Amino acid sequence: FNEKSCGGRLKVVFVPMETSVYCDDRQEAHKLSRLAAGRFDYAVMTEELSVEERCSAIARCGLFVGMRFHSLVFALSSAVPSIAMYHGEYYERKVTGLFEAYDMLRYRLSMDDMEGLGPLLSALYKERAGIKTELRRKHSDILRLQDKVYSSLFSL
Repeated sequence: FNEKSCGGRLKVVFVPMETSVYCDDRQEAHKLSRLAAGRFDYAVMTEELSVEERCSAIARCGLFVGMRFHSLVFALSSAVPSIAMYHGEYYERKVTGLFEAYDMLRYRLSMDDMEGLGPLLSALYKERAGIKTELRRKHSDILRLQDKVYSSLFSL
């Protein structure tokens, strides 16, 4: 993908969503750094980040690949073309609901199908301008529906 679609200019920024003593995504980031070595520019956000800082970092991305539900919510609601990677039925259901709401079902990928990541990234990259526009429109629709639900709940 880096060579074919990005002309060798790919920069990957790993934004950890969980950094507690119980689960630290930065450990996974170091595994990915071995894969990146010499192939593409790679950085890990190692500082402690607030939720707002994580959301802001994701919103500045050109494309986003995520496994954590909240990171995918941040990306899609910020109109960042995204791929959801999942493992197992539980996570598939979670990302399917979210990606269905944004009409992005095509951009889900099982971790059992990693050879599909390159072609899916290429398609996302080629279609990114139209996807950004559609994500903005869809997010606006979701907010309008949310307002309608809130109004019906509180205007008894």
